[in-house]
Amino acid sequence: MKKLLLCLLWTSCTSAQYHYTLTHRSDVPGFFSTFHTVLGALDFMETAQDCTGLTVDFADKGLYYDKELGSNWWSYYFEPLNVEKEKEEIKKFTRYQKVLFSVNSEFGMTRERGHELIQKYITIKPHIAAKIDDFCTANFKDTFVIGIHYRGTDKCLEADIVPYRDVAKKVKAFLKEKQLTHYTIFVATDDAYFISYMQAHFPNRVVFTDAIRSEGGAAIHFAEKSLNYKKGEDALIDCVLLSKCDQLFKMSSNLSTCSVKFNPTIAFIELNTSNGE
Repeated sequence: MKKLLLCLLWTSCTSAQYHYTLTHRSDVPGFFSTFHTVLGALDFMETAQDCTGLTVDFADKGLYYDKELGSNWWSYYFEPLNVEKEKEEIKKFTRYQKVLFSVNSEFGMTRERGHELIQKYITIKPHIAAKIDDFCTANFKDTFVIGIHYRGTDKCLEADIVPYRDVAKKVKAFLKEKQLTHYTIFVATDDAYFISYMQAHFPNRVVFTDAIRSEGGAAIHFAEKSLNYKKGEDALIDCVLLSKCDQLFKMSSNLSTCSVKFNPTIAFIELNTSNGE
């Protein structure tokens, strides 16, 4: 699969060399769909014969763009990604290439390879990393942490709905199997009602961030533009916190898939199926 995609992406045999620029996708994807596009571009940069470097520039576009914070929203959350080997002719990726990057990264890239690329090229901004560390210190210390990512709102358009009761049932079965009595449940979700449900079924066990959540089923990433920055920060913090849990219950979503790339050794159970890993 990966070799086929690379063959499609590579230019025909040529001695031309290019420094590629990754611009924003025209289909306006969410945070971690875009993150997967970046991982795919980085993988391409390391393997393509004609690529001498890569710059990520999402100038003035996307769901997380805030003109008060600068034109390139990638730099709000991560250190600037400008990998330069040799300065040659600049070339932009096509829309088709960018979509292939995202698809290949989500479905074809191993979590080990994703982790390798993150470690080499992607650095979270210090102020966000500090928030992640502070939350871990306050909530994850000296306890077994179960992480749950529940994607509600418009996720039903892409995958089957997972009933709340099924999530609780799987977690209770896990607790019984492992005979856990001292544990914390970290919930990352865009659905405010799911938080309330889990609190009712696991009293005094559930922790969560102050992320923006929906109470009416509307997708969070399309919330009002004044919240653009916070929407992205919330998603990034929740993703990395999930990666720091001892056991993950994940959905078929870009955020969940990225969480296991941040930590390729984490054990996880898929909520969308009866199978786990």
